[in-house]
Amino acid sequence: MFEHIARHEVLSGLSLESLSTVTRFIPHLKRDILQPQSSAQSNPHIAPDKLSSSLIAFMSGVLGISGTLISDLWTIIREEVWNLPAVPLSKSDYMLFKEHGWEYGIGCVLH
Repeated sequence: MFEHIARHEVLSGLSLESLSTVTRFIPHLKRDILQPQSSAQSNPHIAPDKLSSSLIAFMSGVLGISGTLISDLWTIIREEVWNLPAVPLSKSDYMLFKEHGWEYGIGCVLH
């Protein structure tokens, strides 16, 4: 995964913190990712090929990169991060969901 990111002209400059955020968020976003997918792409054990426009916009806001780059990043990391276990989110994670996700109907519960 890191090797493919390192070869990408723009994503190679993505911080480790940003990659950590994405890998921490994906397990909490699985339902949101699967819900708009076609039945052929809705197997919960296999990462779908694409993200919905609302998830792209959410992650774009969180990471501060374009939607095109979010799509590229998803293509690179989806198989590796899809089955990661969910880890508790922090208050700052919750604030990122609130700031960037609520307008798209994307949220999380603070435990």
